[in-house]
Amino acid sequence: MHMEKNREIDFYALAKSKIAKLKSTKGFEIYNYKIRKGITESKIEKMEKLMKMEIPKEMKKIYRSMNGCELSWAYEDDENNLYGFWDIWPLEKIFFGWDGKLTLANFKNPFEDILWNDHYEEKEIKELKRHKVIEPVEGESSHITCKLKDNKIELFFVEEDSIKPLPIKLNTYFQLIIESLGVDEIRTQIRKKKFMKKPSSYKELKMLSKLIDVDISFLLHL
Repeated sequence: MHMEKNREIDFYALAKSKIAKLKSTKGFEIYNYKIRKGITESKIEKMEKLMKMEIPKEMKKIYRSMNGCELSWAYEDDENNLYGFWDIWPLEKIFFGWDGKLTLANFKNPFEDILWNDHYEEKEIKELKRHKVIEPVEGESSHITCKLKDNKIELFFVEEDSIKPLPIKLNTYFQLIIESLGVDEIRTQIRKKKFMKKPSSYKELKMLSKLIDVDISFLLHL
């Protein structure tokens, strides 16, 4: 796992600035977007009381800044054909499933029929029950998930019963996905050592950088 310095980032402001750049750059089509303001302390306290557990401090810090975001965009000209998305779930959905309602029933099995179903083996279900969905991958049966252990957060790329660890922390994942506008298959690229060593070599990210400002210099310091 790469070591990273803690960074204080206003993700809400970062996401808003990226949307503004998209709107002001000719050729980009935005189909929808939503940026949620940070979750309130009272909601966090209500969740923790119901779950009888403390949400990791790193996670609370991030979601106090921005409680998830959505975006769908595309760009096409004679040389480029790009698309991207954000679908980072709010904290309520991460712990209580799709509808986000704070109930014990939702907390018990929040991702049944999302991460697993009855056709999976018992061992696979047991493991996947430990995972929380951070972001589904658009158009695929894949998800970015996290596991919480000893107040620490580990990220994974889950594709059906295949579970691959990601060499990146949650705040860096947020920053990368927002800054890169979630371009093309960047979530798949994160699993590759080549990408983490030289992210600028990813073709679609290179194409995007020629059209709009993309600053991923923070990855070079991991």
